[in-house]
Amino acid sequence: MSVIIATTLTPDPTTGPATAKTLDGHADFALVPDDFTGYDALEFASWLGPLTSRLGIVPEVRATHLEPFHLATASATLDYAARARAGLAV
Repeated sequence: MSVIIATTLTPDPTTGPATAKTLDGHADFALVPDDFTGYDALEFASWLGPLTSRLGIVPEVRATHLEPFHLATASATLDYAARARAGLAV
């Protein structure tokens, strides 16, 4: 039996990178919520992608606020930056 360990990572530039590095290897993936008060979840997740080596990064995106082309290119950029460890929660 396998257990998937997931956590939520707040898009904060002061604590986010250190938290992601701490979770790397200890959690399977981190969910990055999209809030309108701070950073965009896709941009923040793309920034965290190269900083980790085993942590899957799954940003929450609002499909009603983005054009489909922009969502597709941003998710492809995230997948490339995270070396195929990315997902999307729409």
